[in-house]
Amino acid sequence: MNSEEVKLSFLQGFFEEETKKRKRIKKVLLFVVIAISIIILSVICIYAQDTTVVPNIKVTKTYIGLVGVGAVDTNYNFKNSSSAMVSACAIARLNQDFQLTVNLVSMDNFSQTIGHYFLQYGNEKTTWMVKTGQVSRLISFHRPNPVSPGMHFEPASKAIMPGATLGGATWFNYGSGQLAGGLYKTKSLTGANLIEYDLGFVQNIGKLNLRLSGYYSQIGQGAVLTGKFKGCELTAYTDTDSLASTFVNLSSKLFNWNIGDLYLDQIYDFKQGRFNRLEVGWYDIYNVDIAGLQGNVCLGFGWRQYPERSFRLYIWPYIFQTGGVR
Repeated sequence: MNSEEVKLSFLQGFFEEETKKRKRIKKVLLFVVIAISIIILSVICIYAQDTTVVPNIKVTKTYIGLVGVGAVDTNYNFKNSSSAMVSACAIARLNQDFQLTVNLVSMDNFSQTIGHYFLQYGNEKTTWMVKTGQVSRLISFHRPNPVSPGMHFEPASKAIMPGATLGGATWFNYGSGQLAGGLYKTKSLTGANLIEYDLGFVQNIGKLNLRLSGYYSQIGQGAVLTGKFKGCELTAYTDTDSLASTFVNLSSKLFNWNIGDLYLDQIYDFKQGRFNRLEVGWYDIYNVDIAGLQGNVCLGFGWRQYPERSFRLYIWPYIFQTGGVR
């Protein structure tokens, strides 16, 4: 290697290192800006119910959190990762019947930004409710709310369900449950535009919140069933691509204990005849107060059999504020 090649190699390495530094600085600055914004929104959220400065616009939810994961595989190799997320929800009350909702979510260390915005007529207490815009599909309502801790740490078995897209849906509320239907614009794997429709219902049986939804399109169909009772949850999903997933959360509160929850997160591929994900574990959430700042810390651990065998430790501090809803 001559002197020119050495200089060129040095310059390439230098510029690559400088580019990496700039990217890291940009991520840190972005985190600081968004974090400060969310803290301001949190304060607004707390006092939104009492203020009359902007009576028709309320920040109803704010979230900021950081998930840290450590994993040790069967060869005793250690890996760690972290994921930051900030989000907020604002509702503008247009009149007695109509409201505009905007959800903004920045996640995966701010590499992914999600926006939900939709116009809504009525609510869960009225006979009819209509939503249109960039909105969650009926089947997506089985997934966590976009602005919530559950969205930040969503199980893989729920994340494979279809998400929000452009469209609209109508709900009919009949007291102990709901009937619903919706049309949505989506894209196939080749990029072609598709129109899909969802059908679903919610039926409350005593204290059990039973929800069943399905969807149909030119390329496939799917269905999901959920049930919740005393902190316990079951979510079962399947589609015509031969994927089936199950998420089970067994709360100790079912037995009047307070020692955390057990969970099962699994995805099975019938075509391949194997699991894409299989993990079991335990977690608990603790309330903390540091210098007057109230938040939560979730601690958990699990054993993942698929796709790689590893013992996993989760540490997840977050702040979630709600207020001013309707």
